[in-house]
Amino acid sequence: MHPQKIKHVQPTYPAEARAARIQGTVRMRATINEQGRVVDIEVFEGPLELQEAAAHAVEQWEYKPGSMKGVPVATATILAVSFKLD
Repeated sequence: MHPQKIKHVQPTYPAEARAARIQGTVRMRATINEQGRVVDIEVFEGPLELQEAAAHAVEQWEYKPGSMKGVPVATATILAVSFKLD
C-alpha cells in the first residue's frame, strides 16, 4: 500500500519572492519513513527563492506510511509544492 497524506501544511510564501513576483513549483525527492514522517528531503527543481519554504512545509507533512504485507515500510517518493501569486 502506498503512503497516504494525513496532514498537509501550506508553505509560507517568502516575502522577497512575493515582492519579486516569483512563482513556480518546487520538486524534491524524499522518503516517507515507517512512522509516516517526511525525511531525507533533496530539492532538485524549482526557483531558488522558494526552495527553503517548500522544504520547510514538507517537513511538517504527515502520512499513514506505506506498507508491505501489513508492515509499515519506508517509501521513496517525489513531492511537489506549487507557489502561485493571485
